[in-house]
Amino acid sequence: MIISDTAIKRPVLTVVAMVILVVFGIFALSKLEVDEFPAIDAPVVTVLVPYPGAAPDQVERDVVEPLEEQFTALSGIDKVQSTSVDGFATITAIFLCAGICRPPSSTRSSRSSTRTHGRSSPWSSRPRPSPLPS
Repeated sequence: MIISDTAIKRPVLTVVAMVILVVFGIFALSKLEVDEFPAIDAPVVTVLVPYPGAAPDQVERDVVEPLEEQFTALSGIDKVQSTSVDGFATITAIFLCAGICRPPSSTRSSRSSTRTHGRSSPWSSRPRPSPLPS
């Protein structure tokens, strides 16, 4: 009640206070730095699975397919991509960006799954087993 009573009794004070707030807001807005296209990396999860002594087909059947099913069941997944090579599997899950990042145009498909079976792909390279723990 005190604020409304003061605003009614002193309208000039109310108008001046509003003008000061608007001028301060315009000044603050002019100093605000906005980047229309910030550098944001797409949220990506990569799972590396060693499976010693297994052929690529066995790695795909025993490791890749069950993991891909689990990844595609998650909400917010845009794309799941996997690579199966001798004794090793790489599974990459790319999450939706919700309009804040722009992945390359080749990844804009919805819930697609690609298996490359040892060929190079744009999202992964041939794994180097040496840095992996044995």
